[in-house]
Amino acid sequence: MFRKPTKITALLVIPFLAASCAKIEPTSMPVKTTTPPAITDTVGVPVKTATSENAQESPTSTVLPTSLPEPTRSLDVLDNRGEGLIAYTSLQGGNAEIFIMKADGSNPIQLTDNPAYDAWPTWSPDGSQIAFVSDRAGNPDIFVMNADGTNLRQLTDHPANDIWPEWSPDGTQIAFPSRRDGNFEIYVINVDGTNLQRLTNTPGHEDFPAWSPDGTKIVYTRSEIDRGTYVMNADGSDEKRILYSIALEPAWSPDGTQIAFGSDHEGFRGIYVMDPDGSNLKKLSKTRAGENCPTWSPDGSQIAFASWRGADGEIYVMDADGNHLEQLTSNRSEDEFPAWQPSLGDAGAEKIEPLTSTYSGQYNDRAFDILVTSEGDSLIAGLTDNTGLSHRITPGRALLVKIDPEGSIIWDKKFGGDLDAQFNSIIQAGENEYVLLGQIAASYARNETDLYLVKVNGDGEEIWSRTFGGRGMDLGMMVLQTREGGYILVGDQADEFPTDDIFQSKIYLIKTDPEGNLIWSQTLGDKVMYIGWGVAETPDGGFVIAGWEAKTIDDRDVILIKTDELGEIEWSRTWDLGERDGSFDMVLTSEGAIVMACIQSMGSGAPSAVLIKVDLYGNEIWHKLIGEEGVGNTLWDILEDQDGGYLAVGDTHLGNVPGKNEDMHGAWMVKTDMDGEILWQHLFGKGGYEQAHFYGASIFPDGEYVLVGDVTISGEDYSDILWMKLDG
Repeated sequence: MFRKPTKITALLVIPFLAASCAKIEPTSMPVKTTTPPAITDTVGVPVKTATSENAQESPTSTVLPTSLPEPTRSLDVLDNRGEGLIAYTSLQGGNAEIFIMKADGSNPIQLTDNPAYDAWPTWSPDGSQIAFVSDRAGNPDIFVMNADGTNLRQLTDHPANDIWPEWSPDGTQIAFPSRRDGNFEIYVINVDGTNLQRLTNTPGHEDFPAWSPDGTKIVYTRSEIDRGTYVMNADGSDEKRILYSIALEPAWSPDGTQIAFGSDHEGFRGIYVMDPDGSNLKKLSKTRAGENCPTWSPDGSQIAFASWRGADGEIYVMDADGNHLEQLTSNRSEDEFPAWQPSLGDAGAEKIEPLTSTYSGQYNDRAFDILVTSEGDSLIAGLTDNTGLSHRITPGRALLVKIDPEGSIIWDKKFGGDLDAQFNSIIQAGENEYVLLGQIAASYARNETDLYLVKVNGDGEEIWSRTFGGRGMDLGMMVLQTREGGYILVGDQADEFPTDDIFQSKIYLIKTDPEGNLIWSQTLGDKVMYIGWGVAETPDGGFVIAGWEAKTIDDRDVILIKTDELGEIEWSRTWDLGERDGSFDMVLTSEGAIVMACIQSMGSGAPSAVLIKVDLYGNEIWHKLIGEEGVGNTLWDILEDQDGGYLAVGDTHLGNVPGKNEDMHGAWMVKTDMDGEILWQHLFGKGGYEQAHFYGASIFPDGEYVLVGDVTISGEDYSDILWMKLDG
């Protein structure tokens, strides 16, 4: 949120079914130039000095619970939202085709369109490909395509039936049942179509192979002779029967501790779970209508499945304990064979093992910015002791925390005395000295704040502090050091009293000397409301400011302003991306361009994230939608990476908190190239967490990333600061 300059740098009548899930019964606005209003006498006068103090009660540094899901690596085109996409087969067009949808049932996309039967989709472990069965070549064979439906290729080609493909966890093989030797047996084949191997050889019919998450075991079923459910080693050895009944469509949980499956041993088909040895059998279905084809969510917290509790087969999802049922499709056709996209990057690529710690005080704790020091430690700027949001002022204490490279707290300091205060930005300002910017309450009895500028030494002890502001609620969003050694501050200055129920505001730009003393200040804007979020010094000694401009409370645009060295406007540009837009951060790149992290339609409840790149004259080079549109993505911070690309962090909407009328968010990071094309993205949260956000990021000299924000563990009342380090 608070950006700093780069620190260190439906039933299917398919004739080849052996067994199935089928029911048993920016535009850039025109250029405009504005002139700054006159500076009032009350602006920029240092009125008080607040002292720092040690925290009275030392917070804890703890490793987050292991239920925090692995980060997810997403496709460039298909954003998996951290819950994974769900592929499925649908007859909604009168023919069996492969579709994908988001895990909440939204945004269905048809991937195949062929008069043949296309069914049984299964994801590659890295989520980039889908294998499925089709008789488009004359016989049921296995085909593979990209997750967006492109690059279709035929994997098997045999006059017998090859069905029910299942990818190995390492992504190198696909297991499948085939009748190529008479009866159905289990085979494996390399994903390039080579090295076909037969794993079973019995008079019975083997079906539904499913790999254990570690790739060492395969569970499968046998009918007719020696009927039951079996587990064998991945090479076909050491077969063991775990059930004397058939577990249809078995699916291992992501942690390997359970197997979900369909069974009709009670007279109707329902969803069950059991341990891998067949023990602890538990029924999850609560209807006799018929349910099967279970598939686990990437974090193991939910199970999607096909159900005929309505007139047609539809896809549903429930918690792993059978509760909180939710219908995902409603096509009045047969939708079945759901397959949940795994956590992207889990196999075929190196797993990400983030080092994660938290800072936990008595109330809400949040981190808004982070700095990697020249010594390799991290300094976190934020807020502690926050009991909740008030009408205008955010209660709490400004917080500075020093963390070593392993995530252990070295020290923590609170600032502001008895006044509510908050830090939003931090920079290094000389050897073992640092400057922070935020806001502080102007008095005990009034509803206003001033910009709060503080300089500290390497031990977090205050050297000096300054405040700037008028009689309204003034906020400091970002500070950086100028080439002259002083500081440039940006935020907003609000009116003392509302106009038509709106506290109007202007962008507040302040320049100080190295001691924090005011040199000049400017208030910029001629509409209802302006907020400056990011600032950078340009090669000519002027400044560029990114933020938002509001013509009305519901009509906001992204704005970029260029000033001269005295803060006088030279030009400004706006972008109307949607109804309520804005920029939360910007970076001046090493190539001399400006990249802004923006939000589109923030008032819609499902905003979109956008990056906009311009030259130093405000001419747009490109603007790119980051992730899916209208799903609740927000980017709070952006910086230039060591390879010339960009790292942006924020959060995304993950649905509702179970049992609460409250939105759930996951912390989100995105890496792009220089042209704004997504290279990868990771999402953290859910699985035991109600909220997770990234507000700031920095880069270690060795290329490692360090991210900060906040996280709320399910059932807890208050948030903790989240600190995370992971490989670049």
